[in-house]
Amino acid sequence: DLPVGTLVFIRGAFASVILLGATAMSGNLKKLLLIFSPDVALRAGTDVISTLLFITALVHMPIGNLTAIVQAAPLVVTALAVIFLKERVGWRRTTAIIAGFAGVVLITKPTGDSFDGYSLLPLIVVGSVAVRDIITRRIPATVPVLIIALANSIMVTAGAFVLALFEGGLEMPSIAQALILGAAGVFL
Repeated sequence: DLPVGTLVFIRGAFASVILLGATAMSGNLKKLLLIFSPDVALRAGTDVISTLLFITALVHMPIGNLTAIVQAAPLVVTALAVIFLKERVGWRRTTAIIAGFAGVVLITKPTGDSFDGYSLLPLIVVGSVAVRDIITRRIPATVPVLIIALANSIMVTAGAFVLALFEGGLEMPSIAQALILGAAGVFL
């Protein structure tokens, strides 16, 4: 019942507070400025795109179709790893990637009544998630995982706030909605 910007913002606010506390408890607050390092920030930016588009698609299309399409992300990661990371992929994996992409085409049905602009969103999500995973390989091991997670959470929350402004502002959730979003923030 809530607009995408509002629900992602509230969920993200809960998650960000939890991650900030975990970062403080782990002693990594002194490394907080690593959030602004180019690869960490770029990775977080791809999460903004994938999160907002995924939730928007979830509102407008069947969850089964969305989930099936997004499952193609590992296929795209593998293909991008060959191109950008010079990974070697054998003929079996290449065949599996091609078959997986054929399955995505069958699910999205790019012609017909069921295909609309929202059907493109999960494909963009897949691309964004794949780019995120390739960027992750470039982040030095010296950057704590909590810093990366906190950067993602803060940036997605900020992106959701901007989206909420375009949607007419943040909406006040009911107590039940706030509890669900709080729980989602904990699990996130």
